[in-house]
Amino acid sequence: MKKPFISKSAFIKGLQCHKALYLKKHYPELEDPVSEAQQAIFDAGTDIGQLATGLFPGGVDLGHYIPKQMFDNVRVTRDHIHQRDTIYEAGFSQDSLLCFMDILVPDGDRWKAYEVKGSTSVKEVYLWDAAFQYYVMRQSGVRYRTALFRPLSMQFPGPLLEEHTGIQCIQHLTVETGQEV
Repeated sequence: MKKPFISKSAFIKGLQCHKALYLKKHYPELEDPVSEAQQAIFDAGTDIGQLATGLFPGGVDLGHYIPKQMFDNVRVTRDHIHQRDTIYEAGFSQDSLLCFMDILVPDGDRWKAYEVKGSTSVKEVYLWDAAFQYYVMRQSGVRYRTALFRPLSMQFPGPLLEEHTGIQCIQHLTVETGQEV
C-alpha cells in the first residue's frame, strides 16, 4: 500500500476547498482530466522555471524524478545538499508532507530558496505556498535565510530577472499571521 502524503498542491487545494482535497485523496479517479488550457499554463510554468535556472548556472536538475519517483527525488536532494550543490527542483518530505523547491542555492552555512512564479505580482496563494514549503523544509532539517519569489514575465523577461526582484515572503508571512510559520 502506498504511503499517503500531502503535496504542496494538495495543501493549496485543501485551503481553497476541503471537499476537493478529500475527493483528490480518496477518489482520484473522479478528478477531471487536465484541459488544454490548464496544460498550457503548466507548460508556461515549466518554461519560466527553465528560464530562471539560467540565473544560477551549473545546478543539478532533479525535475526528471517528478512525478513518478518523487521520493527518490527527496533522497537524491539530501545527497546534493551534503555536497552543497545548487539544486533545481529540490525535494523535501517530512511527516507525510511533500514539496519541491524550484531552486536551492548554497549561501554560507545555509541556503537561499527560490520559488519561481509566472506572475509579476505576489498573490495570497503564493504566501501559503511558501509557508508550506518553509515548514516542510525546516522540519526536514534544511535551514535557509529567505524564500524569494522571482516574479517573471515571459513577454519581458530581461529587466524582471534582476537579483532580488521578488519579496522575502517568510518575513511577510510572519508579519501577516502574527506567528512563526
